Amino acid sequence: MPPMNSETASANNLPMDSLAHEGTSFRLISVTFKEAALDSPSFRASMNHLHGQLHNISSWASVLLQEAERLPKRVEEIKATMSSFSEYLLPSFADDGILDQETTVPLLKSVSHGHEVLLKTFFNLMSVDPQPVRELVSKVHTLMAKYKSQKHQFDSIQERYDQYFAVYMSASKFKQEEMAIEDSQQLFRTRKAYLHASLDLAVLLDEISTELDTHFIDIGNKIWSQAVTNEGVFGFSEVFRTTTLKIERTKSWANAYSRATKLFIQDIQAARKQIEESTIELFDPSTRPEDYDASLISQYTLNQIDEPSFEKHGYLMMKTWTKNSLKPIWVKRWAFISGGVFGMLILSPSKTFVQETDKIGVVLMNIRYAAQEDRRFCFEVRTSDQVIVLQAESLIDLKSWLKVFENEKSRVSLEDKDSTVFIVASSRFPPLITEFASTMDTVVDKQMLKTKIKNDDGRTVSSNTLSTKIKPHEKYFQKYLYYQIPSFKPPLVTSNTKTAILANSIASSAPVPSALTANLWGSVNWGVYYLYNGMAYQAETQKYPAGPSLFRAFDFNTKSSIRNNRSESYPDFLVSQDIEMKSLFESEVAPDEYCLVSFNCLWSPNANQELCSRMFITDRSVFLCNQVSGFRSLLASKIGGLVAVELRVREDHEELTVHLLNDSVVVKIYLEDGQLIYRYLQFLISNKESETPKTFNETVIGLVEISKAYQQEKSMLSLSHAPSVDDSLRTLQLKEKPASSDNLRLDYSNEYSVHYEKEYPVSAKAMCHIMLGDDSHFFLQTSALSASAVLKGPWTRLSDGKLINTFDYRFPRVFQGSGKFMGVLTIEKMVENVYYNITLEKKYFYFYGAKMSAQVRFVINASNSSNCIVHTYSAIQFFGVSPLNLPLKPALRRFQISETNKQHQWLKRVIKTLGDKGQVGKAIYLYGSISVADVQQNMEAPVCSIDVRSVVYLLVVKPLIEFIVSMKQKWLQVLAFIFGYAKEITGQRLLLAIIAVSGLLNLFLISKTSISYWTAQQAHNKALKIFNSQPIMLERAVYLKDIQELTFQDSSIGAGESQSLESFNKASFIRNVGSYVDLEQEYIDADIRESAMGLKRSFEEIGVKRHKVLMELRILNDMEKEVANAEYRNWLVSELRKCERFKKTAAANALSDLGAENVSFVEEGMKSIDEYCRGCLEDYKGLHLV
Repeated sequence: MPPMNSETASANNLPMDSLAHEGTSFRLISVTFKEAALDSPSFRASMNHLHGQLHNISSWASVLLQEAERLPKRVEEIKATMSSFSEYLLPSFADDGILDQETTVPLLKSVSHGHEVLLKTFFNLMSVDPQPVRELVSKVHTLMAKYKSQKHQFDSIQERYDQYFAVYMSASKFKQEEMAIEDSQQLFRTRKAYLHASLDLAVLLDEISTELDTHFIDIGNKIWSQAVTNEGVFGFSEVFRTTTLKIERTKSWANAYSRATKLFIQDIQAARKQIEESTIELFDPSTRPEDYDASLISQYTLNQIDEPSFEKHGYLMMKTWTKNSLKPIWVKRWAFISGGVFGMLILSPSKTFVQETDKIGVVLMNIRYAAQEDRRFCFEVRTSDQVIVLQAESLIDLKSWLKVFENEKSRVSLEDKDSTVFIVASSRFPPLITEFASTMDTVVDKQMLKTKIKNDDGRTVSSNTLSTKIKPHEKYFQKYLYYQIPSFKPPLVTSNTKTAILANSIASSAPVPSALTANLWGSVNWGVYYLYNGMAYQAETQKYPAGPSLFRAFDFNTKSSIRNNRSESYPDFLVSQDIEMKSLFESEVAPDEYCLVSFNCLWSPNANQELCSRMFITDRSVFLCNQVSGFRSLLASKIGGLVAVELRVREDHEELTVHLLNDSVVVKIYLEDGQLIYRYLQFLISNKESETPKTFNETVIGLVEISKAYQQEKSMLSLSHAPSVDDSLRTLQLKEKPASSDNLRLDYSNEYSVHYEKEYPVSAKAMCHIMLGDDSHFFLQTSALSASAVLKGPWTRLSDGKLINTFDYRFPRVFQGSGKFMGVLTIEKMVENVYYNITLEKKYFYFYGAKMSAQVRFVINASNSSNCIVHTYSAIQFFGVSPLNLPLKPALRRFQISETNKQHQWLKRVIKTLGDKGQVGKAIYLYGSISVADVQQNMEAPVCSIDVRSVVYLLVVKPLIEFIVSMKQKWLQVLAFIFGYAKEITGQRLLLAIIAVSGLLNLFLISKTSISYWTAQQAHNKALKIFNSQPIMLERAVYLKDIQELTFQDSSIGAGESQSLESFNKASFIRNVGSYVDLEQEYIDADIRESAMGLKRSFEEIGVKRHKVLMELRILNDMEKEVANAEYRNWLVSELRKCERFKKTAAANALSDLGAENVSFVEEGMKSIDEYCRGCLEDYKGLHLV
């Protein structure tokens, strides 16, 4: 994959600050840069909250230093007290008193001595050197001084910008246009300075955050290192070892993340520069006086804008009043139109988090230009019970708001009245959680907020109080949620970010902007916004329509318990991870989809860079939240894309290689147990590939059992102090070994009689799965004996680490049925994706007293990352002495050569179908993984007796019959000619015929003596034999343009249109895919309802089968694309060669043959040809790079 690059495009009139990953469909988006460019309420709340956090950290560091300096004195005080207690525990007179000297006194002495040892160890552990803490405080104060200077500058520029903005917006529309232009330019200059200061502060805060993490990890490691040095008896405790390991791995994670971040420094700087430039260009005010003349604004001019979007958000001024005053005031509000609703986000009174108003459907609103207002660019939004007057910043902004509102209302109006989209756009929704409801007390703000609303369709939606819902489950939240959330670094942090995440425990995410999103992601969920190739999510086909999701978000009544919608077997520790997944991915997660596995990791999107990621895996999807230095991106994929996973245990982390259908991804795990995660993934992949996959409850129970079994293994290993060894539960786990050429043997020619060597354009690992995968028929389809069946048993791991498998071959015998013999397949040695050494022994054959076996060795060796060489060695081993050994050896050797050739042809054909990309994933998907079982196999080999009749039949009779059949037509033609000629024969004619035949015979015999004739005849006969012995199957080619015809399906039901058919279409689960259909409500009778549920299960099974077919179709499409690229590349080479010939010959001749008057005409033609040739060369270079 190519490295990531910055991008200069924009989406939906928003400045782009992404790092685009070419070749895959995701972008890294700087949430902070985005929000800083927009100056959104989320950005201001985050900056104010982090300001308080930094002051808290500074105070914390100072207090930590004070306590570290006081600790030695307090330890001495405790030491004196405990020493006094030890003295009184066994006074000196006890030896001379009434106490028993054999039992009581020795026991007290032992207790006293043990107590002294424990106290000594404890005091050593408490000996903390305050010097590292002093260094920490010094570094924190240095960072704070740098921050305070930048923050003071930011605050002053922000205050000046707010003042200029208020003054500019409050100007009368009758103010002279020239003065309005001057005011706009002054505001623009201030805005540029404010934007620059905002981005500087965002960059500085990210740097400070990274440095603080480094310093505090370092101080924690130093304090613990002192305890390790003085560990004493505590060094043998499990808690001590576990803590030490966790600290070491956390430090390794921090170092790896620091290295990964450094690789993005240039990209981040480019992205910062890019967003600053694009934002300045976006807000550059018009200098045309007519754009400030309110008298020129009319409905015609307002329609003069090309605005196709259905979504918009940004600042508007809102006209309102205070409670005790009739004088209007104008306040700044962040407004949005999205998903069929209009709403506002507001900075809280504390200025540290974001609140929200009601969301009103666009169908309930009318919008028009407000010409009666004294200010410029005003418009009003009317509902049945209120009028909201808003002011845009410029004429183009006013046009945009009016047009977007019109576009969204037109889009909704095209929907059916009963559709969920239209129902949402015809409803009003209060804030999801009352903790995030607007607390502004102006008149219009209060009109924009209702905690309980009854819509025209009879639905009642109301806000709910998070604290009220949490209170009955306070102990549960304390134990499993409060201190576990968040376990990831949020894209954006406010004082209520944690509350916003917790709110997802009782409320489903809404597919429109909300305060929950604003306190975690910003003004929109930027990760979901650019999830699909950088396009806004509202423009995509949603898996779950906006209507049900938005209404479901308010369905609190059915959630009396935090676990109500989850399985009873669902582990409590996963609840927090499930909540985090849904808070990050919001409506992308299905309502009935729950997190099963979650972990932090570093993964490589290309060979040069790594991303810090949080991976969430459900029973049907894989979600990935990526972040590096303030940049974020989300990825979502079906779990069906996972093909296999492999584990490598490193010194300070585990490395998983996840094979996808078209790619492979390397994942490094530091903070969690990678071996346990490996087992989880193996289980989920195995369940996905099973013919009878487990239900969700069964899957959860299976994962819990895996975790328990693994913890028991670890406990046993810790008791024995043995190193941890992880064995594969389902597939072969390849242990990584150093790929030294000294211990990777390739040459076995001295042990075998036949050696065949061939290089293939496929990796060594892919070749291993092609030949040995569970679904591979390599040995079945390449047998020279035309075996009728090959039955392969499971692999078994031997004590020496080798893997063994057995085959049953069936040898056809004349008049005696078939004889059976065994094939023993052994993987003797392997180095991951480098070297595989496999042996195959076919035993035993008896031929009239001669006992023998056939031995074959395959050595797969990687020549580079994408090619491998397969060495095939074969030999015949005889047991005992028999006069038939010598004549049998060359005959059997011929069989082995034939089998090797068939294997080569089969591999060539198979590898061609894999294409050039994602070969390992495709090989595993098509030919299976390598299963390993602990079942011991029966190694007793049967003896197959072969008689003369069987050998004569295979070597003589069968080829002769095939030859006779092939020559049948020719013999019939010859006989017909002879009989036809014999009817008219006479004496003279007979004599002439004899002479002619004699001459032809002489010529024929002479020609047969030539070597070339015999060579050609031999090749001809062999070709005829192959042609007639192997039937040719006619194949039909299907190309991409034929797919539409093949996939078209007439989905019409019934005849014509009727009222019953219309009702069925609304209740059908097939007609309403993606929507919830309550079968219990639709079908009253139990037997009919059960039948409907059975039909639904059949429908879902059809969908699963279609997914598998589409996966295979995707592979074929990729192959066709590669063929098209190859054809284009070949054509370009042809054109370039024509250009070379023209330059060498035609160009010079053309100039020499023409006169001076035609030179300019020829030069112009040559220039045109030269440009065409350069274009071909550039296309060829570009295609080569791709």
